[in-house]
Amino acid sequence: MTHPTHIAVPTTPTAPTPYAGYLMVGHSDETHQIHAMLSEGSDPTRWTALNDGHGIVTSTMGEEGIRDPHLVRSPEGTYYLLGTDLDIRRTERPGMQGSFWDWLGRHGSRSINIWESTDLVTWSPQRQVEVSPPTAGMAWAPTAVWDAAVEAFLVIWSARIYADDDPAHEREGVHRLLASHTRDFRTFTDPVDWGHPTRSTIDALVVAVDGAGTAVAPGAAPAVGELSYLRFIKDEAAGIVFAERSGDLHAASWEPVSASVTAGTETGIVEGPLAFQSFTDGAWHLWVDEYTGADRGYVPFRAASPDVERWEPVHDYSFPGKVKHGTVIALSEEEYARLRE
Repeated sequence: MTHPTHIAVPTTPTAPTPYAGYLMVGHSDETHQIHAMLSEGSDPTRWTALNDGHGIVTSTMGEEGIRDPHLVRSPEGTYYLLGTDLDIRRTERPGMQGSFWDWLGRHGSRSINIWESTDLVTWSPQRQVEVSPPTAGMAWAPTAVWDAAVEAFLVIWSARIYADDDPAHEREGVHRLLASHTRDFRTFTDPVDWGHPTRSTIDALVVAVDGAGTAVAPGAAPAVGELSYLRFIKDEAAGIVFAERSGDLHAASWEPVSASVTAGTETGIVEGPLAFQSFTDGAWHLWVDEYTGADRGYVPFRAASPDVERWEPVHDYSFPGKVKHGTVIALSEEEYARLRE
């Protein structure tokens, strides 16, 4: 790994095309594959399973299980699909002591899974990249945001960090977010601590917006005002997702936006936030993965702007079964038609 301050790669941004619908990718606890669903046209509340409900990619490396997928489009039009290297069906591990999840946080995979595609139908062979350092117990829930300052993606993931003098990870670790730059999702800079200064944090999702609160695509310039970032993060200790804002992806502290995006609602402990903007009315949609209480999986919320204190729950929606931790992206007319076929 290296430490470049700028990763120079010639880019040829593709021209924007009219959008026709949305694609969502998420994981299944039962199959340990990545599954996908397609919106009913431009309606972000009505969804149909793709591929007859079967998975679209399967892991054959490392743990041979994949979770927490994140789908991102490069400025050149290549899609990258990232995911956690983990199979929770294998509940017995060599030398395991204590609880299953505690053991995974100490001795889990430090690599992430990666696929790429130019058409969202045909995917490249799987590859794995070790991104977490030896002091980390795992590398979970990778996400990516375009860092305009260095013209590269900043990949952010969850880890539990242990002291340098605890190579066996026997003492207590701390939940931190780590981050690394990449331009090709093959070579990554050395990871840096990207966690909150005072909170125990995992599952970060970052969206870039312009001065009017409109989403800015990777490599694009803000249409109004200056570029800024909203990040939605799970407070692991509190079991809530909070939101912050900053004009600098690497600021030591961010401006508080929402203490809890589910405040005032009957929602259990949540994680795995995803957010996207409607291409029809400009509203923002935020989904959080509920895994206690009613244990519904993704629960959708809505707001006129991404930087609101309170998000309103969406009560009238239709998913093809339980949907968990993933990503929603808007599709061009060509992409939407191809996936419908």
